[in-house]
Amino acid sequence: MASEISKQSVRLTRLGEVRRLTGLSTSGVYAAMSRGEFPQRVALNSGTAVGWVESEIQEYVLSRIAQREQDVAMRDAQREEKKAERRATKAEVAA
Repeated sequence: MASEISKQSVRLTRLGEVRRLTGLSTSGVYAAMSRGEFPQRVALNSGTAVGWVESEIQEYVLSRIAQREQDVAMRDAQREEKKAERRATKAEVAA
């Protein structure tokens, strides 16, 4: 992966921008990182300054949007299934 990154124009983003791009709080960023759900930070010096690879943050945001779309589609399918079950039950009662 490192060789892939070196071929691209890489921009590191500091925490404030990460928070703005994701809508997460500082503790939310670090909690998601500890759960393995968020890109890991990059040490910029001896460890006191850190940043995140901007393209990884963008990928994270896009994955959250994709998950939302998947969740909406699943909810819609479940609603349609329940409607069909209710119609079938009404038809059985009427018969």
